[in-house]
Amino acid sequence: MSQTNHLMHLYMQSRVMMSAVDPHTISGAVGRKDCHMLGLHWPELLIIVSLGVLLFGSKKLPELSRSIGKGIVEFKKSVSGASSDEKLPPPKE
Repeated sequence: MSQTNHLMHLYMQSRVMMSAVDPHTISGAVGRKDCHMLGLHWPELLIIVSLGVLLFGSKKLPELSRSIGKGIVEFKKSVSGASSDEKLPPPKE
């Protein structure tokens, strides 16, 4: 077995061992990005979105998403601002 084939075999073996799903579903996964967000698949994401629409309504959901996004941006700004304050030299007297 050539070194390339051996490495490919080890890679596929590790993918099968790490996978919690049927090994046949990852056989074509070489060279392809996994598009699962937080381990959720399309049916789970569809259920979550449907529940969001039912709970908050289709008009309120974009506003809620926008406010969550703004909150995340503000949080990131405050975290990066705190780290940039630490890098400044102390004031000279």
